[in-house]
Amino acid sequence: MERRVLEDDELRTIKIKRNAEGGVEDVIDPLAENVEEEDELIIEIPETDEYDEDLVGLTPQQLKAELIRREQAEREAAQKRDELIAEGRARMEESDYDGAEPFFAQALLYDGESEEASRGLWAARTRNFTDDAPFYDEDTALEAAQSNEKTKAFLRERAGERLSAERERLQAEAAPLRERVSAGQNERRGAFEANRSYYFMRFSVFAASALLLLIGGAISASFLVKTTGSLPLICMIACFSLAALFLLGTLVFLRRLVVASRLCSANETLSSTQEGEALEELEQKIDCLNLILNDDNFSEEE
Repeated sequence: MERRVLEDDELRTIKIKRNAEGGVEDVIDPLAENVEEEDELIIEIPETDEYDEDLVGLTPQQLKAELIRREQAEREAAQKRDELIAEGRARMEESDYDGAEPFFAQALLYDGESEEASRGLWAARTRNFTDDAPFYDEDTALEAAQSNEKTKAFLRERAGERLSAERERLQAEAAPLRERVSAGQNERRGAFEANRSYYFMRFSVFAASALLLLIGGAISASFLVKTTGSLPLICMIACFSLAALFLLGTLVFLRRLVVASRLCSANETLSSTQEGEALEELEQKIDCLNLILNDDNFSEEE
């Protein structure tokens, strides 16, 4: 038994009496019986019980009622878990794997540490470990990596050796493909970057020219009210006309610059080529297997 001390406003001593099955029989309040105890609130509970601050400050009657309520809820959850597992197992016996999976998943909602429910869930997902496709799903692989040690051991026992061999095969297939894809990216990178620099330079020149012409036209317009000559008017018209042409050229080169920039960005993504797309798929599968077979997540038992 573990002895835990909790402070109370009245500094009383409360003891919880349990039966052989671990249930709450009674809560004894010494002050109610005029028994002098040390100025502490002492609750004796099994070491497996976790400390709960919500129990602090409750009267003995409230404490007893709360503990009984919790135990009842635990029994009901365990009963529901067992019913769901039984239904899942029945469907597994009929090879109804798609129908069995939701029952095991719901059972884990009632008891996230249920080894039987976890085993049933993975068996249903993989059609009794005859289909490895779920292991290549990122969310499923992450779930396996975050599972408890018993679930990891179960997966290692049923599929670890096969998945390790498959990872080696995928890595061997991806290695030469990765080299070809990388070489192609490097070859295209220089041309794409030169093309982008070309259009960026012309865009900058046309944009700067258009801005200067607009400023020149504005200055020429300011002289219209100061002189009677036609020169300011001619200069204004010429500046604004040329500015319009340069603005049009700016838009043309801006569009081409955007296209060139997109080509540079696309070249850095694997899916931009057929080989790159195939490599990306292989890399995704390898990453999923690494999550499942990583030494930290899937280590051998000592």
